[in-house]
Amino acid sequence: MKRILAFLIIALVFVQNISCKNNKNAIKSGVEAISNPESLAKLTTDQMVKTLGLDVAQTEKVLMLNLVNYKVLQKLKPSESEKIASVKDKYIAEMKAVLSLPQFDKFLKEFVKF
Repeated sequence: MKRILAFLIIALVFVQNISCKNNKNAIKSGVEAISNPESLAKLTTDQMVKTLGLDVAQTEKVLMLNLVNYKVLQKLKPSESEKIASVKDKYIAEMKAVLSLPQFDKFLKEFVKF
């Protein structure tokens, strides 16, 4: 339960921070992005491109991983903490396969908060 709440809070803060820079309606945009896996995946991927310096091929793979990850997490109930932890572990392993070692280290520091 704590992991789910932590994830949702981090995701909300992350989306709001990105939205605040470019949008006067940051709260509305943040809430819409949180409720929409496609928007959240796109925002996360865009931030990863800037932070990790992804190339075009990596960007496509990372976008797909983010989209699948957010869709799976959206379907899980808060009481399914073991499944959520498993999804997180699988996501990290899949990201490791896509990113270079320096990118992956930075990914862990910048995007994996719990």
